Amino acid sequence: MVQIFFNTVVCALLAAFVLLFIKKIGLLEFWQTRVKSDLLYKLLTCDFCLSFWTNVFLSVVFGLVAKEVAFVLTPFAAAPITRKLL
Repeated sequence: MVQIFFNTVVCALLAAFVLLFIKKIGLLEFWQTRVKSDLLYKLLTCDFCLSFWTNVFLSVVFGLVAKEVAFVLTPFAAAPITRKLL
């Protein structure tokens, strides 16, 4: 249980760093201006959506590297933490 909590916190912190970095270098605004789909534009402007999908990506990568199934639940708990950090 402690390991899942630790994985969630680390994933949330890393996702917040990635999102802040993407915003800092202007890549997020570049994607928002270039996207043609209204749905994709809404997803790129929503902090919660970005937090969730970034955590999903990081959890899949961590799960494949560590070969643990416990990372499957991480995005659901880490997304609100990441959103608060942003």
